[in-house]
Amino acid sequence: LHFLVFHTEEVHDVLRIWDGPQDGGVLLRELSGSTLPPDAHSTFNAVSLQFNTDFFTSKQGFALQFSVSTATSCNDPGLPANGTRSGDSKEPGDHVLFQCDPGYVLQGATEITCTEINSRFFWQPDPPTCTAPCGGNLTSRTGLILSPEYPEPYPHGRECDWTVSVTPDYVIALNFNQFSLEPSYDFLHIYDGPDSLHPLLGSFYGTDVPDRIESSSNTLFLAFRSDASLSSNGFVLQYTENPRESCFEPGVVRNGTRVGADLKLGSTTTYYCDSGYTLEGDPTLTCIMGSDSKPSWNKQKPICIALCGGQYSGLEGVVLSPGYPGNYSSARTCLYSVVVPKDYGESLPLATSNQVLIRFTSKGQSSSKGFHLVYQAVPRTSATQCTSVPEPRNGRRMGNHFAVGAVIRFECSPGYVLEGSTAIECLTVPNALANWNSSVPSCIVPCGGNLTQRTGTILSPGFPEPYLNSLNCVWKITVPEGSGIQIQVISFVTEQNWDSLEVFDGGHNSDTMLGSFSGTTVPALLNSTSNQLYLHFFSDISVSAAGFRLEYKTVSLTSCPEPVVPMNGIKVGERLQMNHVVSFQCEPGYTLQGNSHISCMPGTVRRWNYPPPLCIAQCGGIQGEMEGMILSPGFPGNYPSNSDCTWRIYLPVGYGAHVQFLNFSTEANHDFLEIRNGPLDTSTVIGRFSGQDVPPSLLTTSHETTVYFHSDHSQNRPGFRFEYQAYELNECLDPEPFRYGVVVGAGYNVGQSIAFECLPGYQLMGHSILTCEHGTTRNWDRPFPRCE
Repeated sequence: LHFLVFHTEEVHDVLRIWDGPQDGGVLLRELSGSTLPPDAHSTFNAVSLQFNTDFFTSKQGFALQFSVSTATSCNDPGLPANGTRSGDSKEPGDHVLFQCDPGYVLQGATEITCTEINSRFFWQPDPPTCTAPCGGNLTSRTGLILSPEYPEPYPHGRECDWTVSVTPDYVIALNFNQFSLEPSYDFLHIYDGPDSLHPLLGSFYGTDVPDRIESSSNTLFLAFRSDASLSSNGFVLQYTENPRESCFEPGVVRNGTRVGADLKLGSTTTYYCDSGYTLEGDPTLTCIMGSDSKPSWNKQKPICIALCGGQYSGLEGVVLSPGYPGNYSSARTCLYSVVVPKDYGESLPLATSNQVLIRFTSKGQSSSKGFHLVYQAVPRTSATQCTSVPEPRNGRRMGNHFAVGAVIRFECSPGYVLEGSTAIECLTVPNALANWNSSVPSCIVPCGGNLTQRTGTILSPGFPEPYLNSLNCVWKITVPEGSGIQIQVISFVTEQNWDSLEVFDGGHNSDTMLGSFSGTTVPALLNSTSNQLYLHFFSDISVSAAGFRLEYKTVSLTSCPEPVVPMNGIKVGERLQMNHVVSFQCEPGYTLQGNSHISCMPGTVRRWNYPPPLCIAQCGGIQGEMEGMILSPGFPGNYPSNSDCTWRIYLPVGYGAHVQFLNFSTEANHDFLEIRNGPLDTSTVIGRFSGQDVPPSLLTTSHETTVYFHSDHSQNRPGFRFEYQAYELNECLDPEPFRYGVVVGAGYNVGQSIAFECLPGYQLMGHSILTCEHGTTRNWDRPFPRCE
């Protein structure tokens, strides 16, 4: 087969080619997209082609030529893209070996053999392919890491992780040969260690080729993430192991910082403690050649601790309880002395002198986290010096100088908004002390608002204090089109049943409600199917509670929400991305109501084109299968009142139904089930059942069976469930031999008739026509006649 044109909708419109018949043949190709396929060769004298299209986009299609030749050897197995082949002979019994280029993984066998069966020549197994994998564990001393499906553009929605491990006491050098990712949306994260819990060396995107990276140990972890939209050419990375010429990463110190990133021999790194902490140990480490001839640090890493008491003399500082941020120990008394120059006071709280003594005593057995105090020396208020300005609660102050002309700015923590001026200035006042031009602002929680940032925080009004009564707050979140919103619930407590937060999947309260939440029951994550969410919080006139803290972020809308699987049904298909189809099937005995196939629709909102269907047990119906299940209406729930349901089972002639009950519960005497041996309402009743006892199994002797159920106006029960299976009825006895006569007709199945005739000179004694009757064991309707 030689392709002249090929252009179909990628993934959704597919041409499949079988070597031989579709049933029993070998699938040669599965083609879609716009790439012109290479020639395909059959090994059978037939080729089957099947072209499937979905209900969306169509393209130009395809045109191909075929030519016929006589097979005397195997076809050329070809050369795998991104791989090599050794061996060119194609005679039966010959072998060909395959190997992939660095960075690619062989999909299939490394060796294939030319095989001949009934003049058919083919390779066994099929020739392999070479693909760039999505992640893996790499342990060789050198190698390549490729973006998935390289050199083709990488696929959407991929999460690929690679772990590179080389010889212990070696480090890894990583060079970027090619690099092109969608800016700001597709990322390659590289961590200095075996997993993402270790230090991040860099997050890379765009088309700028990053500089060389070197690990500090013998492992690297690479995480590639692509979103649901644009892709690019990807990357080619080369790694090699190098002898370690530097010390291992010494790590950071808790409650402190480190200065010095060079880890080579002779370099130094120095540790400093955060304000309020004291360094224990030597602050400076030097990388030297150790006694084992390997680079190592000359001293242990120091620690930063919060002491019990101390002398403080700087213009600003921090006073901590002992052991902070851990719990202080019991039975301690700590004295902290803070002394600043005489021309200054202190804001801890504002003191009138330049000295403060802080005494902390812990007496009981239990302890807690303690305290964290910040002090600052401020010049005494004068004609050129304004009063000190405190940090706003739930916000921060930017600026530490309060002299005339100084400007102090303020901003609030996430979820809070500034009430008052964003900045104040210290001004001179004639014949008076300097003063600020405006009062210090405060940070409050708004009751609602329009949020358009890609990330944000939503708090109940007054948070972290309890919210007020009689609130009616609305927040509307809007992010760029094509994106979705994910809300993470950090904390949530409201008055049960009376104070509620409603979340709507869209920009209005008429859109689908994701949920109404009160008390403490709320899912950890809420996801939108569009770029908008609408939140409505209301409280009544009485009890309040601690409230809530929600954080939202913008996420890629890669898929539709997980569809609800109908009760008594199953879902077929796990892919929920755009244009993918999910189907539903009902368990035996149930009937599907709605659409059996739903598709994830394209557009700015990810929604299914139809709601998920239901699986219900209907009142009556027709069964034409050789086996099946029949349920009372509404099973396993109670059947409805005043029901009259008729089911008919139609089997091929010569078969009956074997009925076996699995469940049975009806109102005794009033609600009943009848099994009739035939298709009519007047057919013989072979079983009538009512009450709680499960009926015994029974056999019908007709290929048509009627099932009738009746319920009255009063008590209802769960009803019944039974399965039936066709069984073959025996033929009637063979009438041959018939002395002195002949039998006309050769059919001995149910309903068939035969005739008897005597030879000349003999007289028929009995009936001349006999019919094979219904029954579990077949009998003729009359005795055999005789000729005398």
